[in-house]
Amino acid sequence: MTWFLDEKIQKQIPDFDINHLKQINEFHYFKEYNEHYDLINCIHLHIPYESATHKADIHLKFTNVSSVQIKDLELTNDSSLFLNIQLLDRGWEYLNYFVEDYEEQYFSFYCETIQVIQVVSNESG
Repeated sequence: MTWFLDEKIQKQIPDFDINHLKQINEFHYFKEYNEHYDLINCIHLHIPYESATHKADIHLKFTNVSSVQIKDLELTNDSSLFLNIQLLDRGWEYLNYFVEDYEEQYFSFYCETIQVIQVVSNESG
């Protein structure tokens, strides 16, 4: 899955370019029960998107996360986020993706699924 091809993103931002992601506004680490009633770790990211034609807030949810590493999340609002999500083909159960900020290495983790929760347009007018 290429996460930015999700219907919710394409509907709000048809000309989406990953280079217009800004630094994270929210980073939530929490636990919830999956469909098998197993307690799993999750991360919810709120990432602003700003281009010449679109302003929006993108909310992503990563489920069954593991090996979470956080170096620093005290970032300036005007810096960009270089989000890299790699599809893994290692045959490991529940480790389908590797997620990282590949420019600054501020955070990284593995996860089972990625879901675009919502895309909220911030266009005025």
